[in-house]
Amino acid sequence: MYAVRYREDLWGAAYCHEVRTDERGSVRGRMEYLDLLSPNPPTADQLPGTAFRDRRDGQRWQSWCSGLEKTPGVKRIAIDVPAPAHDQPVPERLPFGGARDLQHLAGWNFDF
Repeated sequence: MYAVRYREDLWGAAYCHEVRTDERGSVRGRMEYLDLLSPNPPTADQLPGTAFRDRRDGQRWQSWCSGLEKTPGVKRIAIDVPAPAHDQPVPERLPFGGARDLQHLAGWNFDF
């Protein structure tokens, strides 16, 4: 689980389903937003019972992100946390990007 700063006064969280090294040697995590918004960085105690947050159109969203360990505003807050249940399958196509994308793409999933 990672805390993600969306803007100076708003934080959220993202779940890392798995980590892989791609063919170019980049380490990427398969990320999905959690339904959590807070004025402060979330902590591991806030995560149990938190569901995934789908896009505004109700579709499930995930992305492969690199740079999770070195991007300002993105920090790991928990490990070995079971994934929340989701009634939709994993999307067929997942985009690739950087951890910084988690910050600006949150607008696809949250109204703030």
